[in-house]
Amino acid sequence: MKFTKLEIVKSKSTLSQILTAALDKAATYFGETIVIKISGSLLLDNNKLKEIVKNIISLRSIGMNIFIIHGGFDQVQNIIGNNEHSRKTTASKISPIETIEMVMTGYFAKNIANMINFCGGHAIIISGKEGRFIEAKKSKRSRSSAKIENILDIGYMGEIEMLNPDILFEMEESCVIPVISPIAFSETGETYQVNADVLAMELAKLYSAIRLVYLCDSDPIKNSKNEHIKTLTMSEARKFVDSEKLNEKLATKINCCINAVEEGVEEGLIIPGWFENVLMIDLFSDENIGTKIVTNANVT
Repeated sequence: MKFTKLEIVKSKSTLSQILTAALDKAATYFGETIVIKISGSLLLDNNKLKEIVKNIISLRSIGMNIFIIHGGFDQVQNIIGNNEHSRKTTASKISPIETIEMVMTGYFAKNIANMINFCGGHAIIISGKEGRFIEAKKSKRSRSSAKIENILDIGYMGEIEMLNPDILFEMEESCVIPVISPIAFSETGETYQVNADVLAMELAKLYSAIRLVYLCDSDPIKNSKNEHIKTLTMSEARKFVDSEKLNEKLATKINCCINAVEEGVEEGLIIPGWFENVLMIDLFSDENIGTKIVTNANVT
């Protein structure tokens, strides 16, 4: 998706105000942590990814600790499906979990890290298997999608049991931006894919993040009157999930934000990632493009 001329002009005009506000808040935000989860479809558009990465590098330059988690679940399923069709040939001996790990860590995470490094930042790729970072157990959940059920049935989806905080704490003293792949291991050595939204929430809680951000490829969240919802308190967010017919992915993100805010994260943000400078706008201005989930209505 290309940005329209109006969007570019507006974003450039807004950006100068945002940068001024960001500089004013730099001392307050210095040393604070933001956890950012990027949806898989955004990773397939290098123009969008580059805009997101530029904002992330700017945040790191004012002294914020940034942890990036990426999605890609739907894209991996498509690749596994294609791989299954060719599995009968002698050339195809890669298991589904090996395919998952290669795509998640070897493609999506690598693409983000490469873009960060290309744009002047410093990134390193981490999966949950490095330094015993994420320990998981086999998931027992069931879902309606036939493709997802196939993945669950063969036992490659995991539920997070434990996070080892040391590996990321060591990076807070450097300028490195960790790009985290949602791949975990079990105590008996099996490899699992874990839900990236839940992983982002758990990281935000563990590292006492000031913000938990979900960058999505969807439109802004709207109510039944088709009005953009800029802010929800936790109680309002719960009612919204219960009363609206939301897709599972959005409901999961809202519930993760609620959980994180309950545990001390100041704000959960669900932001459409297609707008230029979207991170800077939603973090440092009142021009919310996405939706903030906060403790009470006075927190913005």
